[in-house]
Amino acid sequence: MARFWRQQYNLHFSPKKDLARQLKRVTGVAPGKLAVYELAMQHSSAFGKLTENNERLELLGDSVIDLAVADHLFQHFPMKPEGFLTEMRSKMVSRGMLNDIALKLGLKDLIVRKASEGDFHKSSIAGNALEALVGAIYLDQGFDVAHRFVLQRMVRPHIDLDDLVRTTVNFKSKLLEWCQKRQKKLQFKLVNEQKERNKWRYTMAAVIDGEKMGRGKGSSKKKAEQEAAEAAIKRLGIPDEEEGDQGA
Repeated sequence: MARFWRQQYNLHFSPKKDLARQLKRVTGVAPGKLAVYELAMQHSSAFGKLTENNERLELLGDSVIDLAVADHLFQHFPMKPEGFLTEMRSKMVSRGMLNDIALKLGLKDLIVRKASEGDFHKSSIAGNALEALVGAIYLDQGFDVAHRFVLQRMVRPHIDLDDLVRTTVNFKSKLLEWCQKRQKKLQFKLVNEQKERNKWRYTMAAVIDGEKMGRGKGSSKKKAEQEAAEAAIKRLGIPDEEEGDQGA
């Protein structure tokens, strides 16, 4: 089966001898289709072709994470309304949160990329690879195992729900407020939209005074705008105390 995935995705490299051991350490599960995990760790900077990088798996993993997190919140907060659950899910799957979790899991040592891509802490490479890893687990082991990985390896060890309830996460509102205080013009522009497996994937840019300051991807334009705003906030170094309104 591993040979099938290697042929399917046209991988041009030999697997690391200890990759299976490292993956089991990270995921808690012995990988079956090793080649699909190799693909999950390949950033587009190293392998530009669609079938040689992790972008498709990233899309799949993003959907699995969203469902697993939504289910967890639904069970954990039985009396909370839809708006609260949606806001909490946004916090839990934000680009910054996923990136932090990916680094804590040790994915930095497994990702194949060009060195010129820069600091893992200042990019979304690790978080994207984590989404791709969840996609790989789903393809290899099925939804139940992927769901368990999200809860047991991502959510419970690394996310305090009580703290998260008190955390402002509306990055778009926060960035807008920062721009308004400085009389800067903020726009969100569509960079790309692509349909994959009957689902649209959007790329949005946060543009301040005509300069692109951050990009984000998502299954909706609103989600992509939030990620673009988050990236812009990090690039601009806007401190946490400059918070936006929750309702914007």
